[in-house]
Amino acid sequence: MNKAISRLITWLKFTDNIQKYFVTIATSNKSRMATDISDMPPAGKLIPRGHGTKECMQTLTELPRTADSVKKFRHQTYPEPGEKRLCYAFVKDPDRSSNTMGVASKASLQAGALVNPPVQSAFQKRLQDLKDSLYFSKRRAPLGSSHDQSHGLPLGLDPLDKRFGIVNKKDISAGELVSPSEALSPAEEELAATLYKRSHGDYEVGEVIDRNYDWSRFTRGSLYGVPTPHDNSGSGVRTALKWCKNQGNVTMKKLDDFRERNRPQIGKVHDPIEETLYVHINRDHTFGVTVIPDDYSAGDLVQMSGPSAFLECPSWHPGLLVTIRQHLKKNTFSKFGELLDGLNQKGSNGKADPSDVKEILYQFQVPLDQDMAELLIAWSSDPEGGGVVCSDLVGLMNWMEPVSVDISNRVSERMKEPVGLEPSKVVLSDAYRTSSGQIKATVGSIHTNEYRTFGVPAIRSDRPAPKIKRVSDQTNYGDESDAYGLIYPSIYSNHGLYEKDFFTPRPPEEVRQVFTAAGINISDDAFKTLWEKAVGNNPSGKASVESFRAVLENIQISEK
Repeated sequence: MNKAISRLITWLKFTDNIQKYFVTIATSNKSRMATDISDMPPAGKLIPRGHGTKECMQTLTELPRTADSVKKFRHQTYPEPGEKRLCYAFVKDPDRSSNTMGVASKASLQAGALVNPPVQSAFQKRLQDLKDSLYFSKRRAPLGSSHDQSHGLPLGLDPLDKRFGIVNKKDISAGELVSPSEALSPAEEELAATLYKRSHGDYEVGEVIDRNYDWSRFTRGSLYGVPTPHDNSGSGVRTALKWCKNQGNVTMKKLDDFRERNRPQIGKVHDPIEETLYVHINRDHTFGVTVIPDDYSAGDLVQMSGPSAFLECPSWHPGLLVTIRQHLKKNTFSKFGELLDGLNQKGSNGKADPSDVKEILYQFQVPLDQDMAELLIAWSSDPEGGGVVCSDLVGLMNWMEPVSVDISNRVSERMKEPVGLEPSKVVLSDAYRTSSGQIKATVGSIHTNEYRTFGVPAIRSDRPAPKIKRVSDQTNYGDESDAYGLIYPSIYSNHGLYEKDFFTPRPPEEVRQVFTAAGINISDDAFKTLWEKAVGNNPSGKASVESFRAVLENIQISEK
């Protein structure tokens, strides 16, 4: 019983608190974030009261006052009416309006009094004249008159009646000169033209200049010198401008030399300083210091070999042997076991005749020319005679194993000179073979289908093409036209249709709409039969326009 009563009291308290909470929400703005439930902690942010509609509609009686720290900066930019603009740095300084700089000027007459002086009386004028009579300039030349200059003039010259200069005679006015009222007579016009020629040098076209020569000994039409050939058609000027037989243009020699010196020419080495370089030296001159070959090589220096281990043959033989082995490696020749068996079958006791060796090398298509083959035969020949040692020959050629044959004691006198490595036609055992045949450059000799391919393919058919291709994407996904399509584009491209539009899978309604618009009317049963053949095993149930057209064309051909 006591537990039930306590539960009822707790429920009543909780109900009372809930009722107070909702009343507070309806009557107070503060209740939106605050609560009167003492048992529950308040949550959210407390919003102060005020700023309601009533406060917003009221007129402000006092405007907000600008702070002093901001006012000094605003006073410099926007001063009050009637106040001087003052820098914010001098706001708190004492008033300097009473401070004056410089020397004080004494008061004097004003400009108005000097420009328009007051009217003086007769007494004031007389008093001023008495004061001015003390000056010599006033007595000599009073104001408004000049001093007496008659004592400096010649005797008998009256300065008032005597006139100097030439008296101007009145003729016609300026208006008549600019626009004369009557035309001049021919004599007057000729005189005016003569005077104008003399003053301005204005002669007519083709007029001979008259320099007032004495024509008593010669006539005016006399000619001097030898007559110059002349043609009114201008053939002389044409011959002077086009004097070359090939009708070439006339250019400056300096410009032509510059072009010939700086422009590369086919089949010639571009050498701009050729003219200045070969003035003091010959054209076959070689620069640098001639290096005399030593008895030891770079390998002896690296391995620190003694003098007894130095090479006793010319240094180009080991290098040439390395070149031959590298050439065989580059051409992937690795049939050394079969080659050794073939040589042993041709010869006896591990030795073979040089002609038989050449025949075997040709049969095995060894990529070596005649000179290289003869060098290998000479290096692998028995010093005591008897033919070519087959094992030594294969050991020199086998690039997969180190060299085990010493060729220093097998170099004859005729092999002292280096052998050229220029490509040539190979003649082994009276058989003809070209250099292209050495690398098997013939159709069908080597199948490259199983060769490993490197790099990225130009057409990325292994990647699906994106639905919306970016402008910066330059990858060809196999959906672009080839060179033939670019040179001879389809007529559909003029209407904005491309190959992709014909091979895009479409629903049956859209395909039928395309063929109906093209003027091909197909019944429902026939279209259903054609559609099933065009779709085939496509799980999406769609077919392209091209596949449907192919099915339709096959049926039309079979019916004929």
